[in-house]
Amino acid sequence: MKKVIAVRHGRYSGSSLTSRGVADVEVLAKQVGRVTEDETVVVVHSTLTRAVETAEIIATQLGVSLIACREMQSDEYYDAPRIVESIQELVDLGKFDVLVTVGHYDAPAGIIHSYKESNGFGGFPCQVIEKGRALVLDLSSGSVDEL
Repeated sequence: MKKVIAVRHGRYSGSSLTSRGVADVEVLAKQVGRVTEDETVVVVHSTLTRAVETAEIIATQLGVSLIACREMQSDEYYDAPRIVESIQELVDLGKFDVLVTVGHYDAPAGIIHSYKESNGFGGFPCQVIEKGRALVLDLSSGSVDEL
C-alpha cells in the first residue's frame, strides 16, 4: 500500500447528502482520481447513509467497488485504532495501492494518525477536517496533505 486517503463525508441534512454536499464530493472525487491515477484503489466506508453516498460518488468516479465497514460508524478520533484494525482485516484480502476511507467527524485524522504511527512516522494531531474534504498520507515519506 502506498497511500491512505481519509475522507470526511459531505455536507448533509437528516441522514442524506445535500445538493451542496453532493457537489463538494464530486469535486473531491475528481481530486482523488488525480492523486490515484493508474493505481489500484479500494474504498472502505461507514454504513451510515451520508458516508455511503459519499463513498459511492468517489467509487463511481474511480471505477472501483466499495467495502462497507460497520466499525467506521464511529466518529471518535480515539476509536481509530479499532477502526484501522477492522479495515485491515478487510483489505488484507486483496492487493491495492491506495486505501480510501470514508468516515465521520475527526475519525479521518485518527485513521491517518494510526497509519502514520504504525508505519514509524510518529502520530498526527487530532483535527476535524471540513465536510467533503480529505487527508492523504503518503506511506513512503509519511507526509500528509489535504485535498
